[in-house]
Amino acid sequence: MKAERLRALPFNVGALAGAVNPSLCWQIARYGVTGICTVAVYVGLLWILLRATALPETAANAAAYAAANLLNYLLHFYWSFRSKRTHSQASWRFLSVVVTGAVLNSAVVELLVQLGLPVELAALIFAALWPIASFVSLKLWALR
Repeated sequence: MKAERLRALPFNVGALAGAVNPSLCWQIARYGVTGICTVAVYVGLLWILLRATALPETAANAAAYAAANLLNYLLHFYWSFRSKRTHSQASWRFLSVVVTGAVLNSAVVELLVQLGLPVELAALIFAALWPIASFVSLKLWALR
């Protein structure tokens, strides 16, 4: 019965399953886990710095953001992408992807707001799309 239902589908399930690259799936999973860990470290470290030090909010935010990005780089370099590049080759490429993301974030969110979207929705759209562009940039260029 189950096989009959699969044959009745308008596409070949076996071909679809064969097209999935398990290695790429695991890499995407590692990329996602790295992103979640980075956000947790950023927010957690910011919370600690604001409560345990006399740093101004802007300085605490900058320190937490820098530390989280360093962790992000190291996790992506060694774990998510298992880069074959040297750090001198990969670090400036990684930094350029991060800076490009920040610039594009400002430009895209501003454009979407000018087109009439609420800023929260504009930011959410960028937050949903940027990880895809970042993954491709890191995989194919910065950390290959």
